[in-house]
Amino acid sequence: MSASLHDALTVVIKVVNHIKSDSLRDHPFREFYRNRLDIMKRGDLRLSLTSIEPNISKLAKKNQPQGSH
Repeated sequence: MSASLHDALTVVIKVVNHIKSDSLRDHPFREFYRNRLDIMKRGDLRLSLTSIEPNISKLAKKNQPQGSH
C-alpha cells in the first residue's frame, strides 16, 4: 500500500471513530476485520479445489472483441 493511501485511510478511520457509535457505522467494519482475522488464524484461504481447468484460449475465441464506437 502506498504511503499516501495509508495516510488517507488513517485519517478516514480517525474521523469515522469520532462519529457516534451505531450499528450502521460499526457493523461493516467489525465484519470486515473479523473475516480478515479468521483467515489469519486458519492460516489458509480455504480455496475450493477442483480438477477442472479453464481453457482460456477456447473461451477467448468464443467472445468477439468489442467493436468500435
